[in-house]
Amino acid sequence: MSDWSFVLRLNQPLTPEQADAFDHCDAFADGSVSYTLGPEDPDLYAHRPDPAALSELSCDVEAPTLLDAVAQVARDIRLIPGLRAVGVRHDDVVTVPETPPELAVADQ
Repeated sequence: MSDWSFVLRLNQPLTPEQADAFDHCDAFADGSVSYTLGPEDPDLYAHRPDPAALSELSCDVEAPTLLDAVAQVARDIRLIPGLRAVGVRHDDVVTVPETPPELAVADQ
């Protein structure tokens, strides 16, 4: 199986109650999915968190395919009342050891 890294977009930012439910949910106990929780009163801070980032889960999931990994997290997030997946972002990154020989740049 492969490890897949992606961002799952949610229908809303997590509330403190949802974050607590997430933290106690066995489906997320392995730490492969994480969230960002904003402050309760953002007006008290000079820098406000990006609202879009508060509606995203960072995922590093082991599964046979990317589709399987996304489906697993999308299914599991429904265990948290009020949350559902509405999108996904996958930044396709290739590391140097994975670069095909025909794309490799020779040392100058």
